Amino acid sequence: MRARARVTVKQFHGDLQIEEDLEFQRRAWKVERAGWIVLFLATLAALAGACGGGMLAEGNGMAGRASVEYPRLARYTAPMKLQVTLPIAGNQSWMAVDNDYLGRVKFEAMIPSPDSAQGGPNETRLVFRGAGETLTVHIRAEANHVGIVRGRLRTADGVIPISMFVFP
Repeated sequence: MRARARVTVKQFHGDLQIEEDLEFQRRAWKVERAGWIVLFLATLAALAGACGGGMLAEGNGMAGRASVEYPRLARYTAPMKLQVTLPIAGNQSWMAVDNDYLGRVKFEAMIPSPDSAQGGPNETRLVFRGAGETLTVHIRAEANHVGIVRGRLRTADGVIPISMFVFP
């Protein structure tokens, strides 16, 4: 392969002699355009909520009458809130959470508190008492794993997937 020779052109502007390297200038313009595109995309992502408080920052899922609202973007060991709505049958409601998810996201507090909890090999089942058609459980949690965290929440009405990204 043959190395290209660098071509510079000397031009005179009035009394000034200026050397121009057009190949270098074109490469610099391409890098500048790429930088503008990256900045534009970062601004769009921030406006859409990638930095919090927007449509990218909050997730939700449903299965029948059951639903969960959770942050899609979280910070390592920072407090976060999940809200789970569960169907009630016979004054009782339940949800089962993947043990893998519970190993990566620590539940600090739940309102209302579960009446009982049963641990299994794959999931932990939480049973609540309630009246009416649905029960809303507010969970305060914190992520203790950095990166993508996925889990499943199983209820009487079906399975709801949960997926979030945890920043360091």
